[in-house]
Amino acid sequence: MPGPAAVALAFMRDTVAGSADEVEPHAWGTLLRTPSLAGVWVLNGLIVEGPRPELTLDDLDALFAERFAGGRYASATLDGEALAARLEPVARERGWKVEHELVMELRREPDRLADTSRVRDGSEEEMLALTDRWFAEDHAADGPETLRQLSEYAAREWRARPTQAFASGDGLAMCKLWSDGTTAQVEDVYTAPEARGGGHARALVTHAVAIAREGGHHLTFIVADADDTPKELYSRLGFDPLHVRTRIVRVDPG
Repeated sequence: MPGPAAVALAFMRDTVAGSADEVEPHAWGTLLRTPSLAGVWVLNGLIVEGPRPELTLDDLDALFAERFAGGRYASATLDGEALAARLEPVARERGWKVEHELVMELRREPDRLADTSRVRDGSEEEMLALTDRWFAEDHAADGPETLRQLSEYAAREWRARPTQAFASGDGLAMCKLWSDGTTAQVEDVYTAPEARGGGHARALVTHAVAIAREGGHHLTFIVADADDTPKELYSRLGFDPLHVRTRIVRVDPG
């Protein structure tokens, strides 16, 4: 029986695969191609599954040259921590982008209760509008076409899994809950700049966790940027580190 890390990683793989144009099994894992959203690197690349001690960055470079010729991005998502430790330094030397995701499992009660009385269900329309604000904050320098593609990616994600969305009373903060009946993921926790500091994230995640618990899920998890601070809030809310996954992204300067 797979452990919680393997279950969470498979859940994440299936979600992103549901948003890609093309999904194909590969000897090293799962290959995703999405020519229609070539600016979204998570949808264009390889999810490497297993330790893969034989795999080198040159192997990935050759695969990307063959399968993503002419594309702006190609990414490798490395689920094996030893593999990531081996390939990341080489990727950095070659100027590839590197991201770290911290997968955290709900294991404990929160450090304190949160007032969730103003949390309400959110609609697809308002959640996608808030997501667009989020992208505009983080990717403004990438230009309008990238923002359009990211917006479409968010809409595809909404369709990829049954989504429960929650919003603050003023509609300026949100989070989502995805579920397959046994595994639940709390995702897309965001508060607009003018509403930050009001405890919205704590209230929203607390509410989502309560819904997941009511559903009797065997595993509830959340994913945070391993190099940013929201993981500290999630820890206070009862989530503990489960797995770190690394994504390396080759960027074509042309």
